[in-house]
Amino acid sequence: MLQSEAMKKGFVFFVSITGIMVTLVLFTSACSTDSSKRYVNKDLGFSINFPKNWVIKENFGPFDIYAKDKRNKLKDFNDPLIFMFVDQADKKLGLDDLYKVVIKNLSAEFNGFIVQSQSEIEIDNSISKQFTSIYKINNDEYKQLNVLVLRPNGENSILYHITGQTLSFEFRNHKDRFYKIVKSFKFE
Repeated sequence: MLQSEAMKKGFVFFVSITGIMVTLVLFTSACSTDSSKRYVNKDLGFSINFPKNWVIKENFGPFDIYAKDKRNKLKDFNDPLIFMFVDQADKKLGLDDLYKVVIKNLSAEFNGFIVQSQSEIEIDNSISKQFTSIYKINNDEYKQLNVLVLRPNGENSILYHITGQTLSFEFRNHKDRFYKIVKSFKFE
């Protein structure tokens, strides 16, 4: 019986060490700068990094920018993806007011839309708003990481709305990737 317990403990230790090593390899490859490509859009005034194996589409449906793994179907919203809207911002509105407008619009557009959390985040030396939200389409529940970046420019202020989205139960698996992409945003 003792030998069996020792074998079980040894096996559990081996599996734990193997799991840690695999996690480190995956984390290292996910964080490698070689695994991304820089997308630059001079017309919209920004650049951002995406994983190399992602395809980027401009003016795709209602989105100014739409990006996802090229191995997945382009219009399958169940897969992890990033999309962006870039809009002229009312010069009278600050970031907090624009956040309220965005929330109001999303609440009207999506069934069961709920903001789960919100906070400030710094993007390219600019205070920005981030929030996580959930909503449903048919029987599928989606979770999003949303970031609003305001580029004040007098009459021509621009609001960048960046969203990382996936099915709710998969969000934890993609959250770090979404943050990495969003944090790479730079004004051009």
